[in-house]
This record gives sequence, C-alpha cells and structure tokens, in this order.
Amino acid sequence: GLEAGWLDASYKAHADKMRQAVHSMLDKDGLLQGSSAASWFNSPGTSPEAQAFFLMMEGTYNRLNKQGS
Repeated sequence: GLEAGWLDASYKAHADKMRQAVHSMLDKDGLLQGSSAASWFNSPGTSPEAQAFFLMMEGTYNRLNKQGS
C-alpha cells in the first residue's frame, strides 16, 4: 500500500500519468509552462499555483519512493 498517503494504491497508475504530463511541460529552468495564472487565468504561461502543485507532487513522489531523503 501507500504508506505515506490516504489513497488506495490503485491510484498510482493515474498519478504516474499525471506526473509524466507535468514533466513534459517543464522548461530548462524547471518552470511549469502552459498553465494560466491570476489575475484573469486566460493566458498560458507560468503560474505560482501550478509551480506549487509541481513541487508538492514531486515531494510526495520522492517520499513514497524513498528518494531525495
């Protein structure tokens, strides 16, 4: 099971697909491109919310896979 999480292990395949999709949108500096940001959320670019999602996702992935400790 997922020791660090509250979701069933059956979600792992979906999470891996989401992670692959996000990684395909990273630029050379590690910024997530193509997400809309405030104030109108109508123009693709970079967004603090998307970057925070990426960092939390990677932190959780690393914790679950015992990497980066």
